[in-house]
Amino acid sequence: MDDKTLARYAGACAVLGGSAWVAACALHASQPSGCVGDGCELAPMRDATSMTSLLFAASGVLLLLSGAGLVALIRRRGRLAWPGVLGSAASVGGAAVLILAVALQELLFTGDFALMPALVLPGIVLLALGSALLAWNISRSRVLPRWSATGLLLGAVLLPGANEQTAAVLLAVPFGVAWIATGAAVVVRSRQPAQPQRTGDPSPSPASSRASSVSDEDESSGSAAKPG
Repeated sequence: MDDKTLARYAGACAVLGGSAWVAACALHASQPSGCVGDGCELAPMRDATSMTSLLFAASGVLLLLSGAGLVALIRRRGRLAWPGVLGSAASVGGAAVLILAVALQELLFTGDFALMPALVLPGIVLLALGSALLAWNISRSRVLPRWSATGLLLGAVLLPGANEQTAAVLLAVPFGVAWIATGAAVVVRSRQPAQPQRTGDPSPSPASSRASSVSDEDESSGSAAKPG
């Protein structure tokens, strides 16, 4: 698979994954607020709907595929540094924990998984840390515009502040928006034609001009030394 095709697939997955993430956050925020801390003794927790869980799971898979594609592009250009490797591993681990939590809640506990927060919190932290490190590597590699990496970094910083039980879950929305923008930038760049090489006689460099001047002077000196 060439770089342009890989970039288009990675970009498409980022756009779809980011869109699914934003939709899941908005849908979850529309549900009645749940309890926090000691308040859970008197009030129930906010449960995720089946559609919300499905959207979160789909976004996790799509964003993992997009991240893998971006890492492959960076590696092909020889600019994959240790933060990118560590960020990729952390992102995979965080997404895997979140997908596992969603699967357990929907398949085994019918939406009432008491240990859900214990899995969601470390998953979010790993995902945020991994995304931040990956954004740093993307910025240094110049595979994408610097604003794209900045957006991913800001989204990752806000992500740990999200709380699924309150309106603070909307703090996770910028993370999805950043991935949408990143995917769009990847697709746009993959469609740009390669810049054609300039035709015509190249302008002489200063070094070649000096060499030509010295050669002309030598020829002139040799001609003057010959008897007439």
